[in-house]
Amino acid sequence: MNRSSPSTAIILVSWNSEKYIRNCLNSLANQSVQDFDVVFVDNGSSDNSAALAQKTGRSLFHDLMSLITLSTNLGFCAGHNRGFDYAVKHKPYEFLVALNLDTTVDRQWFAHLRDSLRKDNSAAIATSNIQMYYPYKVLEIHASKPGIIESIHTDINYKSLIYTYPQRDLRHILYNLSRVNLHYFKDKHKTGYASAFNNGAIVNEGAPYYQNHFFVGIPFRSSTTKVSLELSDQNATISTLHEKVSVVQNMGGDFDKIFIGYVDRGLYVPVPYIGDLPLKKTDCACGCAMMLRTADYMTMGGFDETLFSYFEDIDISERYKQAGRGIILAKNAIVKHYLWSSSTDNAKIAKQKDKGISFRHYYGQRNRLVVIRRYHGKLMFFYAMARSLGNLFFAFLHALLNPEQHSGVKAQTKGIIESLSLP
Repeated sequence: MNRSSPSTAIILVSWNSEKYIRNCLNSLANQSVQDFDVVFVDNGSSDNSAALAQKTGRSLFHDLMSLITLSTNLGFCAGHNRGFDYAVKHKPYEFLVALNLDTTVDRQWFAHLRDSLRKDNSAAIATSNIQMYYPYKVLEIHASKPGIIESIHTDINYKSLIYTYPQRDLRHILYNLSRVNLHYFKDKHKTGYASAFNNGAIVNEGAPYYQNHFFVGIPFRSSTTKVSLELSDQNATISTLHEKVSVVQNMGGDFDKIFIGYVDRGLYVPVPYIGDLPLKKTDCACGCAMMLRTADYMTMGGFDETLFSYFEDIDISERYKQAGRGIILAKNAIVKHYLWSSSTDNAKIAKQKDKGISFRHYYGQRNRLVVIRRYHGKLMFFYAMARSLGNLFFAFLHALLNPEQHSGVKAQTKGIIESLSLP
C-alpha cells in the first residue's frame, strides 16, 4: 500500500459533537487497513469540536487529516458536500465516505466497506452494518402464519433522553381506540410494521420481520415494571425476552408500499440472528456510514442540500439507482452508533426540552414526503400524505394533555405543508 496516495477520503461532520470525537477518531486510527485520509468539517459548532479535532487528529493522523471550519450550521447535506468537494479537489480518491461522528467502527470496517465496492462494479454505494451502541431488551414475537395483530398493549415506563413516557397516558387510550396493526408474512424478506409508540414501548414503524419473527426493541436503560404484550391474533405469541443484547439499527433499507415509506432492514434484530440474513443488494444506504465511488459523485452529485438533514441518504440512493447504479450492503463492515445524538445533544445545549424532537419532526416529516413524491409517484404521495395527516391528528390530541409536545405538532404541521412546495 502506498500511504501517500490513499484510495479514500473519510468525511466527518461535527455539529456540537465534541464528546464523540476522540472515540470516533481512535477507532479510525485503529483500522487494520490505513488506506484513507480524514477530512473533518466543523459545521458551525458552538462547542470545542474544531479545536479538539485538530489536536486529536494531529496526534493520530499527523498531516493525513484536514480541518474545514464553517461559520454556521449548513446542515448534514451541505456539511458533507463541502467535505467531498474539498477531497476531490486535492487528491484523486477512488472512494468517498460519509461517517457520523457519533460512531465507533470495527477494526475491519474500512477494509470490508472498500473491498465490497471494488468487487461489484455495478454498485455506486456501499452501506455498513450499523448497530445500536447501547444494548437493548428485545421482545421476540413469533407468528405461525400470515395475519394481522390488531392490538398490542404494554406496561412499560420508558425514559428517553428528552421525554419521559408515563405508564398510562392519552396515547394508551388513543392507540386502543385506533387499533395498532402489525402485519406479518411468511416470507422472511417481507417487513412487519407497527405503530411508532404504544404506551411507552418502542414498537417502531418498520419493525423487522425475520423468519416468522418480529423484534420489538426497548432501550436497556428504561425502567421496566412489566414487559408483556397482549396479542389479539391467536397465531402470534411472545416467544422470548432477550435481556441486554446488541441489536441492529440498519443494514440497508427498502421502500414498502404497504407501510408507505422506507423501513430499516434488520431494525432491533439481535446481532446473533443476522448471520444468515441473505442481504446484499438494498434499496437505499444509510448516511450514518456509507461509501460512494468518486466517479459517481462527480457525475451525479452528492446530498441534496435543500433537504438540510434527514432522508438525504434515501434521496441520493434513489437518484443513483435511477441512473442505473446499484446500492449494496457490506454486512461485515460493522459500526456502533449513538442514535439521534446530534438533535438530542443540541436540545440539551439549548436547554429547550423539545427542540431536538421538533427538529426531527419537521425535517423527517417534510423530507419523507418529498422523497416519496420524487421517486414513487403522485398516488403513493397521496397515500403517504393521508397517513401523515392521520398521525398528526392523534399527535394533536396527545398534545392537548401534554403542552410540552406543542412544538412537535407545529413542526410536523410545518413539515407537511412545506413538502408540497419543495421541488
